Amino acid sequence: MKKLLIILIALGLLWLIAYFCAYKRHAPAIQGDLSTKVENVLMEKGLVNVDVDVNGRDVTLTGTVSSLEQKQLAGKLAAVDGHNFVDNSISIAGETSPFPLSRNSFAGGDTQLESSGRSSDAANPNFNTNAKESESPWKSGSNENADKPLSTNKKLATLMNDQGKVTLTGSVTKKSRRRLLASAHGAFGKANVINDYSVVAKDDAEAVKLMDMALGEMDQVTKSQISVDDGALTVSVASPFKDVLARIEENLLEDLPEGTLLNFNAEKQTLGKLASASQLTRCQKLFTPFARKQIIFSPSSSRIQKRSFKVLNKISTLSKQCAGMMIEVHGHTDSLGRNSINKALSKQRALSVKQYLVDKGVAHYFVKTIGHGEANPISSNRTKKGRARNRRIEFNVEKVTK
Repeated sequence: MKKLLIILIALGLLWLIAYFCAYKRHAPAIQGDLSTKVENVLMEKGLVNVDVDVNGRDVTLTGTVSSLEQKQLAGKLAAVDGHNFVDNSISIAGETSPFPLSRNSFAGGDTQLESSGRSSDAANPNFNTNAKESESPWKSGSNENADKPLSTNKKLATLMNDQGKVTLTGSVTKKSRRRLLASAHGAFGKANVINDYSVVAKDDAEAVKLMDMALGEMDQVTKSQISVDDGALTVSVASPFKDVLARIEENLLEDLPEGTLLNFNAEKQTLGKLASASQLTRCQKLFTPFARKQIIFSPSSSRIQKRSFKVLNKISTLSKQCAGMMIEVHGHTDSLGRNSINKALSKQRALSVKQYLVDKGVAHYFVKTIGHGEANPISSNRTKKGRARNRRIEFNVEKVTK
């Protein structure tokens, strides 16, 4: 009898091991199938602006819809056969959407945007690398189109209103939408971004690339208007930081494809009251216990795991107490893999941390992100323990330089 019981237990264990191995092998296919099912039912109901992310059998919905009823409908539709849990994180555009925006509402007051006509060709007579700091792209003057919405015939456009809400418009594929939303979330914070993209089967890959490049430079601006039209990228920004404005223009010109026109407008804004030396010292001491706190990410990903939320919540509270100071978020990796990939990953992880802080109410232009890759190890990369220590996020508090 004992032998029979042992045999039955052994068979049961073998079955469990076989089931686990089969599940692990087929998990990606299961996730893909579940994602396809959810996307199909949402598209059938016209909910094309909803993004679907599947982890195991858990479904997460993000994006923007026009009403609470649509959000609730999406949640019900996502509960397809085979799902475990639906996280409905869809936002409702009607609650905060500033679109369509007029030039008046973007600039504030009776103002209009004027292009400086800069291009990627230094020989162009309109190319001006010596624009005066006092020259503002939002100059006062009459505007006969002030009451009209901004042109919507641009291929892609990004508009920020006076409350810091950013609306993304244009026609893109689902893949491009995910790419552009990720860049916008990293720059402005997910809570500040309104997805008004229309989904199409095929988009202009070059236009998407230009918009993605521009969005990647917007992390410390207080005003932003970007548009991509045939062969032209127009960027109008404002920031309290002179070095940020110079960096944006320099990077855009460096990465601009040959033959593409760049119209770049910049406004240097005045900062309010900044932190005193004693306040800076106090905040630096407050941040010391969190300087090298381990922020856990999914493997080879910039997605923050939930177990790190408690630490980040404390850091966001401290950041808000240290208003008027620059919070630096430094991303680091171990030495496994190519250096170029590690550097990009470290930057993306720093941006994910910034996005979390901004979504908790920290001003996005007072959070600076730097990706170091494998360049600054604090331990040996020869051991598993050492590599784990090197994969880290570091926080610094610095004085704001105008």
